[in-house]
Amino acid sequence: ADLGTVTVSGKMHTAGFGTLEQEVQDRKLDNYKEGNVAATINLGRMLPKSVGLQIPVYAGYTETISNPKYDPYDGDILLKRNVQEIEDTSDNATAKAAHKQRQTATTTKSFNVTNLRKDRTKPNTKPKVWDIENWSATYAYTETNRRDPYVEYDLEKRHKGALNYTYSTRPAYIAPFSKLIKSKSPYLALIRDFNFNFVPTSVTLGTEMNRQVGIMQMRALSVGELQLPPIYEKYFTWDRRYGIKYNPFRSVTFDFNATNRSIIDEPQDGATPRDTLWNNIKRLGRTKQYTQTAVVSYNVPLDKIPFLSWTQLRAKYGSSYTWDGLPLGLADSLGNVVRNSQDIEINGELNFIKLYSS
Repeated sequence: ADLGTVTVSGKMHTAGFGTLEQEVQDRKLDNYKEGNVAATINLGRMLPKSVGLQIPVYAGYTETISNPKYDPYDGDILLKRNVQEIEDTSDNATAKAAHKQRQTATTTKSFNVTNLRKDRTKPNTKPKVWDIENWSATYAYTETNRRDPYVEYDLEKRHKGALNYTYSTRPAYIAPFSKLIKSKSPYLALIRDFNFNFVPTSVTLGTEMNRQVGIMQMRALSVGELQLPPIYEKYFTWDRRYGIKYNPFRSVTFDFNATNRSIIDEPQDGATPRDTLWNNIKRLGRTKQYTQTAVVSYNVPLDKIPFLSWTQLRAKYGSSYTWDGLPLGLADSLGNVVRNSQDIEINGELNFIKLYSS
């Protein structure tokens, strides 16, 4: 139980199955079978705790098969009867192939390693920029294959890979006048408590690739019928994220985030040549969307001024910028789309209770 779990399940029904309230035409018209096997295992638990490695692994397999009661190519004839006629006029192998062709089946295979990371085994140690604990990785793979009486195969493969970096620490404020000014006078608090900081509060970097490739082949349903070529569907995206939080002063906070989504272009017909794919990756793809936001907040230190200590004043400035790339066929003639916005907030507060009690 500490290492992981394995789950096995199944489901089935036969033709004619239904609830008591259902009429005959509403009952099942197929013999259906479904099987599922899934395993979730943390391989990191096989290592000593002092290593601190977390390797969550998931693997799953699902298969569903539906055998229709009636022949989908001859809707009012039982499938069993037509298959028997094929076996009588041909052979058992041909009959089995004909029966399989009339099935509707789906097979799904999944494998992923989510948030592979190394935990900090010494929590009292100050985090450093180069620590391996700042990194995490994810990989996921899913393959789905469908077939039915009209589709020979509909194969879809999805790959996902992600790498993230997060560094967080406490700001190290420097107050250069705190030791120079010995007086505790409230009128010198504004100068005495002046401070600044060079260290960002957090830095985040992330990259994620998602690739989907689908191939569908229609069946040639009769002898001599023209076999249609397979249909390809490809989609490959690359997201890159950047973020920084920085407090240059105790009263000032700065937050910046940016996301870039790129398309890795591929030819839609046939397999993609490996060199073509890698060349597009080396060029960082074709930017489809870029978004950035920046927010600066400032708490005016009125509490450091004696006759204004009963007031508060907060200011906030936010801006956003978005660049959307149009499809290749339209970008040359219509260009791209740019949007930007800004938001300014100023809030004040008067505390009369503090004023009268001082």
